[in-house]
Amino acid sequence: MINCIVKKAITASCLFLTLLTFVNQGFAMQSTTSEKITLISPEEAQDYIENTKDFFLLDVRTQAEHDEKSIAGSNLIPLQELNERLNEIPKDKEILVHCRSGKRAQKAAKIIAPTLTDTAKIYVIDGAFIPTLVPNN
Repeated sequence: MINCIVKKAITASCLFLTLLTFVNQGFAMQSTTSEKITLISPEEAQDYIENTKDFFLLDVRTQAEHDEKSIAGSNLIPLQELNERLNEIPKDKEILVHCRSGKRAQKAAKIIAPTLTDTAKIYVIDGAFIPTLVPNN
């Protein structure tokens, strides 16, 4: 009887420690992901574009929005297509993500971040980024 109780206690302890390990790993992954994402203002984004040479500019708006106005050199991958097209995003570069208001860009950053190398960062333009949008003719 005592052996049975001890075995159950040991089994329960092992299960608890295993669960605790998984939870801790999950939190560590979330922390790593969020550390890769930085929100920047439209003014900071303008400065970034003008002064940074090697980065990937990602537009996650719809095709229609992009066709109307876009930032020169931007790469269009609409948010709704992002999961299927992650292979098109460089894994080792800084990425600047934009949309109309910043909400879709933040969602995109959370999808992209876990796929990047440790040194890569994502900058999300938080807010409307109108100054550099130019009409497409």
